[in-house]
Amino acid sequence: MENKKIVVHVIGIIVLLVVGFYAGTFFQSHSKTQLTKNQAVNTLSSKTVSSITAFGKVESINGKNITISNLGANLVISMTDNARIYSLIVPTEVNSIATPVQQDISFSDVKVGNNINVILKLLSDGQMQGQSLVVLP
Repeated sequence: MENKKIVVHVIGIIVLLVVGFYAGTFFQSHSKTQLTKNQAVNTLSSKTVSSITAFGKVESINGKNITISNLGANLVISMTDNARIYSLIVPTEVNSIATPVQQDISFSDVKVGNNINVILKLLSDGQMQGQSLVVLP
């Protein structure tokens, strides 16, 4: 009879531990803070986030709007009128370590097919504004 009470207590303790484990896992996974789209835009457009970098291949250029693609995703970025535009040029000196040189270029020098990095700012309305663009070698 004494052994039966011990077995019942052990089984009860095991059941409580299992229930406690699953309840803790459930509440922990549901208590994570998730940002809404508006909260994310507000955070990324705040003064503490000075810029964001986008990388991709130029798919199209329409005025000051440039469409880039990377890994199957497209992104349209509107460049500011005073955006800085650069090109990285790798010198072709024989027997030397080639260090890329940054050269100022105009927006009209950017061509479809170029790989680029764009430094952009997310505006509070969710639009992306290109601040600077670098054409990669």
